[in-house]
Amino acid sequence: MSIKNSSGNNAFTSEGNDYFASNVDGGNTYWPKSFDFNAPADATSISSCGNMFSGNLDAGKVYKASRACVQSGIDGLSGDYRINGNGVAVIYVESDGTSLVFDSNFRSNNQNQRRLMFVSEAPVEFTSDIGEDAPTANTRAHVEASIISKDDTTFLAKATSGTDTTVIVEGPLATKEGAIVFNRDRGTSNTYPAEIIKYNPLYLTAFKNASHTAVQVFDISWKLEN
Repeated sequence: MSIKNSSGNNAFTSEGNDYFASNVDGGNTYWPKSFDFNAPADATSISSCGNMFSGNLDAGKVYKASRACVQSGIDGLSGDYRINGNGVAVIYVESDGTSLVFDSNFRSNNQNQRRLMFVSEAPVEFTSDIGEDAPTANTRAHVEASIISKDDTTFLAKATSGTDTTVIVEGPLATKEGAIVFNRDRGTSNTYPAEIIKYNPLYLTAFKNASHTAVQVFDISWKLEN
C-alpha cells in the first residue's frame, strides 16, 4: 500500500517509511518520533502544587510542573479533580528520576466535559490499590485522564499472584520510548480483565485546533489503489 502525491507518484509506502502520515503540519519531521516532551514556550508554570487540581487549572490551557509538584497535587486531592471550563487542560510533567504515581481514583467532577492530559517525561505507575472486583460496562474509569509518557507506564500488581482487581484508565494511553507494562493478575477463575483502557473521544475533539499544546489531531484523507 502507498500514499501518492498530487502527481500520482508514490510519496509514502509501507515498505519505505516508518510512518505514512508525515508533514501534516507543514513541518519536516515525524510525530511522535520528533516529540521531545518539552513544554511549549508559552506553557504556564504551576506554583500552587498541592491544590492544583481543586479548580486552579483552565481547560484549553497548557501547564508545566515538576514531577514532585504534580505528585503533590495528586496526593493532596480530596474527592474529584476540578478544572475551569469544558475541555482538556494539558500538564507537561518534568522528570526528576522518579515515577509519577496514581494510587487512588483520579476522576473529574464533570465526567462528560472536563479532562486532564499528562504529557510526562517521567515514568508513570498505577498501583495495585486502584480498581474494583466486578466492573460493568457502565463503570467509570478509575483514572479519568489521558497520559502520554516518554518512558514506561506500569500497572503494578499485588504481592500475591492472582489477587488483583480490575483497573480502568482512560485512553489515549501511550509511551514513546518505553512500554505499557501490564503486570496485574486476576488469576484463572474470574471473568474480568485485569486492566482496561477506556477510549474517550473528548481528547481528540479538544485538540482539533490546538497547535499551542504541541499535541494535535489532524484529518487526513487518502485513496487506496491496487
